[in-house]
Amino acid sequence: GDADFLKERNEALLDLCYGKNGAEVHVIRHKEEHKPPTWKQSQKELCDIVRHIRSICWRESFWAFDFDGVLCDSARETGLSGFKTGLQLQHCKEIFEEFATSMNPQHELIDMFVKVRPYLETGYEATILMYLLISERKANPLLSCDEIVSSMAYNLQYENGMTNGLRKLMGSQSDETAKEYLKSVFNDVRQKWTNDDLEDWLRTNTFFDTAVSAVRLLLEKECSVYIITTKSEEFTMRLLSAAGLQIPDNKVYGLGSGPKYQILNALSQVETGKQCFFLEDRLATLDECSNKGVDCDCTLAFATWGYNTKEQKDAASKRQYLMLDKNELLQYVRNRT
Repeated sequence: GDADFLKERNEALLDLCYGKNGAEVHVIRHKEEHKPPTWKQSQKELCDIVRHIRSICWRESFWAFDFDGVLCDSARETGLSGFKTGLQLQHCKEIFEEFATSMNPQHELIDMFVKVRPYLETGYEATILMYLLISERKANPLLSCDEIVSSMAYNLQYENGMTNGLRKLMGSQSDETAKEYLKSVFNDVRQKWTNDDLEDWLRTNTFFDTAVSAVRLLLEKECSVYIITTKSEEFTMRLLSAAGLQIPDNKVYGLGSGPKYQILNALSQVETGKQCFFLEDRLATLDECSNKGVDCDCTLAFATWGYNTKEQKDAASKRQYLMLDKNELLQYVRNRT
């Protein structure tokens, strides 16, 4: 009857108003001396109030998203860019040249790269991973791809494989000098690819459509949306445009912008008084945000579909992070807009 419905309505409103991620709002209740509303009136009132609460929630939040592994599946393009970079390194290009004529997005080396992509933090490291994969394949021609991937994953996770790979790849240079040089060449190679054949470069990148739909919904509702990535802003803007997401360049923080927790803190000063939602697929980044602290009420969310391993997913689930798959992200956004 009406009484039961009204009780359920009030409980639902309290949950919406004071739930874990909802904005705190005040609901004007009917005065006791007024006649209780009918069932149909209550249904309409509830719908109106829910819409109002949701509008408050999205106006009172700003949303920040990582890019690679969250919105864009760039693994094959990154692997190919890493391989092309290796061909430009004079002292070691011979090891790459052996595979140059057969290299394409579906090559077994790229397939293996996709599987070790979770161990990469910044784009230029793709050249190191491709170097290590080629070296392992040449040294062990009878091993299966899965065996090579398993060996490399262990090496990267437990034996400082990325740093050791950098030293083998770049020779006697200091680590910092080698990194800066490799970053520069990697960026130039990617730039040349986009200049020579932009359509081919764009085709090699794909998107996580459901995640893109969630961001598109936020933009349609005029929410504050930011992209925080280690990819260069120029390439990120091109891909956002290809995905149909019109995000101003002053809301895209790319390579060289600083640690992500610092960017979130800076944004909290711009978006004064608002809650923050940050979605990332890299556990170490969320841990840094959690440990260093973000200067506002911030929901740190882990993108389970991104470039992460089963072990990282398991570890994230034991922390205070919001675990979301693509469909859950879309529903989460719908519930708050």
